[in-house]
Amino acid sequence: MHELTDGQRLRELRAIRGKNMRQIAGLAGISASYYGRLERDEQPLNSRSTICALAAAFEVAPSALTGQPSQSTDPAMAEAQATLPALRVALVTTEFGKPAEGARRPVRQLVAETQQAIGYRTDCDFAALGRILPSLVTGLHTAVVQERGEERVEAMQALIHTLVSASALMHAFSYSMEAYTASDRAVQVATELGDGWTAVAKFSLAHALLPMGNDAMAHAYRIASESADVARSLTGRIEGDPAIAAYGSLCLVSALTAAVTGRAAEADERLAAAAEVAKRAGDCSPTVATFGPTNVLLYQASTALERGDYEESIRFGDSVNLAAITNPERAAKFCIDRGRALAEVRGREADAVAEFRKGEALAPLRVRSNNFARATVTGLLNRVCREAVSHDLRGLAYRMGMTA
Repeated sequence: MHELTDGQRLRELRAIRGKNMRQIAGLAGISASYYGRLERDEQPLNSRSTICALAAAFEVAPSALTGQPSQSTDPAMAEAQATLPALRVALVTTEFGKPAEGARRPVRQLVAETQQAIGYRTDCDFAALGRILPSLVTGLHTAVVQERGEERVEAMQALIHTLVSASALMHAFSYSMEAYTASDRAVQVATELGDGWTAVAKFSLAHALLPMGNDAMAHAYRIASESADVARSLTGRIEGDPAIAAYGSLCLVSALTAAVTGRAAEADERLAAAAEVAKRAGDCSPTVATFGPTNVLLYQASTALERGDYEESIRFGDSVNLAAITNPERAAKFCIDRGRALAEVRGREADAVAEFRKGEALAPLRVRSNNFARATVTGLLNRVCREAVSHDLRGLAYRMGMTA
């Protein structure tokens, strides 16, 4: 049994609601012709704002439109997804300030495993990450309660990193509530730890909120904007990098959430602030969030994409040196965004497929599990007929577990 396309899900929901296309389009604030292309899978459903507008029109969660989370038949993806139930249990059975069940483990060992998990996350080795996270979540919760002094501080720092990694893994497979739970727990720990750690945790929380609907996106915008303003005054250091990097990163996510929620002018202001900071700080590489001139370009491209300015997004992307992005996860995300923008420009379909394949070569599961990449590939399959494109495109769709 093949997974439904986005268009098929829209048709099913519209039949359930007993409305015609014009009525749904009106409720979502889009044109009937545009909605018709979405239902026919001629237009990819790959805009956060459109997904949330349609979810509100149908009175359902955004995940009902994208069909996620779903189980994949791809062996690598299935292996990674099989680790998620144990991680979910670890998240719901632990509480900050209370020890978890299990033997006490040395903080040094837990910190070393935390760094290993961060490596798995940046390499998009989701199966390895999922296997190591449950015991880290429980072990670090216990260590925070039982240790004292510097070892307790190290355990809290490691717990924040671990929860951010857990949120990223859940987010990759569209388990939105679990991603939010992990990020929210990281904020709790960071609030007690102080310094720049709250900025780090709220950066993760804002991203976790983005797929959860209009109200959640508005909340993400408030969190990112308020946290950026607070982080601006920080003078401490996070893992050897200036706290200014935390401020710059929050400016970027604030710009993205502003663009998604229709605040174009504020998005431009935040991007300009981040660009100014990047000139002074240069490239910084905190363990959680990378910041620097390259990352500003990536967010400028993403923000233009969210606004629907595809040509501008492509222009920003043209200035990015992909080889300079040493984090495979971030590089793959850039390729996804660039592929999405190129797919919207007639005559650039082959370039879009090439970008997705570049990202897939860097981090296969990052691309194959991404809702927006999958929606764009579905749209291209229904639009592209040229054989020169079709072979690569159909192969990509097949690896995503979709009918090609």
